[in-house]
Amino acid sequence: MIDTVALLHYILSKLVILLIKQSFSKGRQKSGLFYCLNFGDAMKLVLKRTSTNSVCTMGKLYFTAPSGQLSFICYTLEDVIRPSGQKIYGKTAINAGTYALRITYSNRFKKDMPQIMDVPAFEGVRIHGGNTAEDTLGCILVGMNVGTNRISNCAPAAKLVMDFLEQAERNRASSTIEIINPKVAQ
Repeated sequence: MIDTVALLHYILSKLVILLIKQSFSKGRQKSGLFYCLNFGDAMKLVLKRTSTNSVCTMGKLYFTAPSGQLSFICYTLEDVIRPSGQKIYGKTAINAGTYALRITYSNRFKKDMPQIMDVPAFEGVRIHGGNTAEDTLGCILVGMNVGTNRISNCAPAAKLVMDFLEQAERNRASSTIEIINPKVAQ
């Protein structure tokens, strides 16, 4: 069964990317999203972790416009958040913070993919598709649909994130991701 909401979200996202490309190919400067991806500007993604449990960490990935307004891109799934300094290989989410993003070649996946740079105590942290915590070794998984301890419809989400980063690189913009932990109830 086709998830119509996810399909519409994907189509609208592709339309935004198409408008970005057309805008820059015609040399016009736009406001909001179009302006942010103009030459010399920075593109910022924000990952708001919404919940964490003994299995995984769930979140939402946003694009930040120059006005500071967040636009939802997709859902995320990561390994478990652990106290700083405690790392279990393949079962620990990276620390909250702001990191540079670049598109680099992945030897594991044999293709260009988004890489989160200079993550303390981690190497080769990527943003890619996957469904459960079993599909990540510290990477951020992306998907258009969310369930209990899982995400799905990952290919469109991974493609969308890649499209944003490729457009930023074409326009010589730096890219970052800010990762924010969920608020803890007092």
